[in-house]
Amino acid sequence: MESVDPGGPLSDPEVRELTRLLARFASHDLDQWENWRIDTSHGPVFMSVSRKSLPG
Repeated sequence: MESVDPGGPLSDPEVRELTRLLARFASHDLDQWENWRIDTSHGPVFMSVSRKSLPG
């Protein structure tokens, strides 16, 4: 499990790496959807990753 205090804001290279890794995850590991809970110092954050587009 990740630390509740993972450090400061992401640098530009870190944001690019995050984007690259999410694209790789979506291409190779995402079947239909994933729902994640990430504990942060400000409380939990809930993320949903899906192949389905948002309504509208």
